[in-house]
Amino acid sequence: MKKYIHLIPLIIYPYAYLIYLMVLFNVNDISSIMSDFMTDTLIITVISFTLLALMCATLSIVYTLKGKYSVCDATKMNLIVKTIHIPAYIFHFIMFIYGVLIGIWGIAFVMIALIVDLLTISLTGINAISCAIGLRKQGLISSKKAIIGVFASFVFCIDFIVAIIYLKDCKKISINKV
Repeated sequence: MKKYIHLIPLIIYPYAYLIYLMVLFNVNDISSIMSDFMTDTLIITVISFTLLALMCATLSIVYTLKGKYSVCDATKMNLIVKTIHIPAYIFHFIMFIYGVLIGIWGIAFVMIALIVDLLTISLTGINAISCAIGLRKQGLISSKKAIIGVFASFVFCIDFIVAIIYLKDCKKISINKV
């Protein structure tokens, strides 16, 4: 399991900003100077953490191409990451609806929910590319199915279905060995 440690930033990505925002709101009560500092720090932190998660998702592709991960390992971790993100997507959907319902004052809720969800789906979609490449390399799926799967991995809800299909495709390896 230690070989998957690089996926931790990707796994916690949609949740990490909540802790930071709680700190920001608590510090905001202290002074506006500290709030300005925390706002600048928030932007730098978000960009840095997003780049870290992007690097981690890209590492999955590299590890699969080099054979450090088996295709089954990649598909299992892809499904686990996407499963762990389901509560975050539900939370962000509720946050988005709440923001829309309260009108102009909810723009921040709408923007945060939208941005975090779009970044998360993008990062997990990049991670899913390793599955498509690995399955195609093993000859378990066609190039057409790999391309469709890659694009579908960037679409909400469909990405989870694709992750399940990838895992089922991976099970063909054990059937072919028998």
